[in-house]
Amino acid sequence: MKRAVRAIVCCAVLLVSSGAAYADPAFDRDMANRYLQAARSGDDDAQFYMGALYSAGVGVPRSDEDAFRWFARAADQGHSHAMLILGGLYAVGRGVQKDNVKAYQYAYIVGSATKVEEFRNGSRQLMGVLEGKMTPDEVNRARTEASRWRPVSNNQAV
Repeated sequence: MKRAVRAIVCCAVLLVSSGAAYADPAFDRDMANRYLQAARSGDDDAQFYMGALYSAGVGVPRSDEDAFRWFARAADQGHSHAMLILGGLYAVGRGVQKDNVKAYQYAYIVGSATKVEEFRNGSRQLMGVLEGKMTPDEVNRARTEASRWRPVSNNQAV
């Protein structure tokens, strides 16, 4: 079960790791700067990719905390993939204090809102792992918080 959580958290690393061995550092910095400009303007896809870049240390210094912040900004806007990764980060405490209720909350939102089957499967796996570690009250609290969640329209001014 831990493998499922680790797989979710590692998604961001896999996004950029395939070409990392042959990457040009100057190109990586330029790419990161372009994504940063778009992310700062509120583009949720760019915010997601900034999280991935910080997670892997491509074009920017590796930072779990900065990766978490960028994934959270994208998730706040309803970016399903970012929400799933954010749930995984909360589940293992990477870049943020471990919080199973928040992890479950994000997984629950993804599972009930996304049309992408891969993300729904990932959310079900994460919730299954977390349910074994949570009390029924914690699960209910996470579901209640998830039902109150609404995306923000834009996430500007970084």
